[in-house]
Amino acid sequence: MLIHNINFISGIPIQYKNALEESAQDNFFCTHTWNNTLLENSIQNNEVPILFAVHENNDAASVLALIIMKKYSSTMGRVFARPIYSFTNFYTVIFSPIFLKKGADHSRIVKIFTEHLCRQHPANSAIVLRSLLKDSYVFELLSQNLAGAGMFVDAKFERGNWYEPLNGRSFKEYESDRGRSVRKSVKKRIRQLHRRTKTTYRLFKDMEDISLAIQQFLDVYGSSWKKPEQSPSFVPNLIRACAREGSLRLAVLYIDERPVAARFAIVFGGKAILYKSAYDEKLASGYAVGLALLYFLLEHLIDVDNVGEIDFGIGDESYKSKWVTCRRELWSITAYNPDTVYGRLGMVKRLVHEKYGNYITNCKKGAEGK
Repeated sequence: MLIHNINFISGIPIQYKNALEESAQDNFFCTHTWNNTLLENSIQNNEVPILFAVHENNDAASVLALIIMKKYSSTMGRVFARPIYSFTNFYTVIFSPIFLKKGADHSRIVKIFTEHLCRQHPANSAIVLRSLLKDSYVFELLSQNLAGAGMFVDAKFERGNWYEPLNGRSFKEYESDRGRSVRKSVKKRIRQLHRRTKTTYRLFKDMEDISLAIQQFLDVYGSSWKKPEQSPSFVPNLIRACAREGSLRLAVLYIDERPVAARFAIVFGGKAILYKSAYDEKLASGYAVGLALLYFLLEHLIDVDNVGEIDFGIGDESYKSKWVTCRRELWSITAYNPDTVYGRLGMVKRLVHEKYGNYITNCKKGAEGK
């Protein structure tokens, strides 16, 4: 096997773009649509995206796997080298190497890839992989092979991800499984909203009126409690890209024809990812606009789109457990290179935190209380 390194700041090469589209299977966050949106809206000036293509031989068609990373453009030699990171941002749900051929030896591919990263020149002071599914063989392969290559491996929990397989259930059956008290409470609050206001809904799915959909989503987001996005162009362009691909489901709730709640989902590979939502903060205490919109959207996703799984994305917000029953953990792996100064500093910091972390935390709390 051999590995090609491709800096793709101007775009993913066409042969690998096609491979991404064919192999993403049920993980939207492995698609060209997602990675291209990241490339165009989340890369900082000093970051360079790198595509690692694992080939069986020199034949261009022999590609077995793709792994997309990023690193800082400036380096200071081997001793003061910088880390290399997975090509992710805060909103990535699940990151993974992208295996292209059935029957390929995944353990061998991961071993070759990790050894390649550890041998690169200039050296990587650390290899940082985020949003990895903890209970997956890929997570174990990466951890084992990075440690086997001489790196100091630190794995830790990042976020929860709530979801539920539907197993062919209709929305009525899914709703019935929420429990009697939840059903009664939800329906009561939605009836109150409809009785007290002139409520209407709209679902945007494609490029028709997409500019209006984006503007209404941004208007609602701006009137909500949520902080401005670090990359303001990211969400609008993701919405547009999903609309172009037909995977967008952006629901808007209106009161007296004014948009007051918005939520968008991504339908891909038989799954629906409930990705972003917001509602007018002024209505939070008096009207269940967010709840009503979620109910409307879930009914469409289950009965019209016939998705096989509802995924509530990242985070352990308490409301999610009322709607879905399964939870998986997303972890990060940071592998420090002991041959670099930054790598050694990272190792020392982690070891000190392991031994004295609780003591340091208690000291900080004591100082803040004085």
